[in-house]
Amino acid sequence: MIKKILKNKWFFRLIGIVIFIFILNKINLKETLSFFLNLNLSYLVLAILIMVFASTIKPYRWQYILKTMNINYSFWQVFRLYFIGLFMGIVTPGRLGELGKIIYLKKNNHSFERSLASIMIDRLADIFYLIISGFIGLFLFFYFFKNLIIIGFSIITIGIILFIIIIKIKKAKIILKRLIFILVPKKYKQKIEKSFSEFIENIKLYKFKNYFKIFILTTLSWLVSYVAVYFLTKSIGMMNVSFIYLTVSITIVSLVTLLPISISGLGTREATFLMLFIPLGFTNEQIISLSLLIFITNFIIIPIIGLSCWLITPITTNIKNRV
Repeated sequence: MIKKILKNKWFFRLIGIVIFIFILNKINLKETLSFFLNLNLSYLVLAILIMVFASTIKPYRWQYILKTMNINYSFWQVFRLYFIGLFMGIVTPGRLGELGKIIYLKKNNHSFERSLASIMIDRLADIFYLIISGFIGLFLFFYFFKNLIIIGFSIITIGIILFIIIIKIKKAKIILKRLIFILVPKKYKQKIEKSFSEFIENIKLYKFKNYFKIFILTTLSWLVSYVAVYFLTKSIGMMNVSFIYLTVSITIVSLVTLLPISISGLGTREATFLMLFIPLGFTNEQIISLSLLIFITNFIIIPIIGLSCWLITPITTNIKNRV
């Protein structure tokens, strides 16, 4: 019985929810609400407009990823599909957001393996950026983490070298297969196993210049997002937060929320914000207000854009029949 519970991924997701409830019990909810009631609307509107602009960069990045595989769509087509995927990821359980993209691509006669490769590269681009910038940020602001940084960069360097070796050496492909299976939902593993070579060939289409451009676009998307969050801090009255410190903090928070111990980062995000911003002299209530404001604005913007795109280009194909 205990083993079954531990194997259930939703059991670990509850950790973040428990942390979130614990934090809410430790703060003054009326004071927290007062920060929302007294938001500076000028800064808030500016932050939302910047977020909307930022939302165009990642679809452009995915368009470039697809184009490298000779899958050509207009930016508007990719933009709609990208946000339909994000919308589906919010309103449905599991990884149906990514599945929606695969369905659409398959409907246009693109293979499952090629579609999945493009999505994995798109997702890993953000993870790679966060890891790199996160360790750089720790080095700049938290000198007592130097040993951890050295270990982290060593692991990253070894990981990159191993990835290159695995791609080049045929005998090592089985290792890459196991690593990829960690990211692939269980019910699709059999399909990937049958055509793993085709999947690898699609990955090998990308050269250094392609990965470099993907990284530049990823960095740009995050920089614009940092600016949006900077104005959110202003809207809630946190006027003396430096932009550089904020970017490092957001990067660290984003890394922590990747851990599969929460739902949409609830709990883990708030706890990390408290750890990073309490030393600056802000109250718990103000810090939690900022964390929730970031969550709410993203949660509102993505569904609005995604739902609008869905109404224009609905994915009505039966999922089970397509994948």
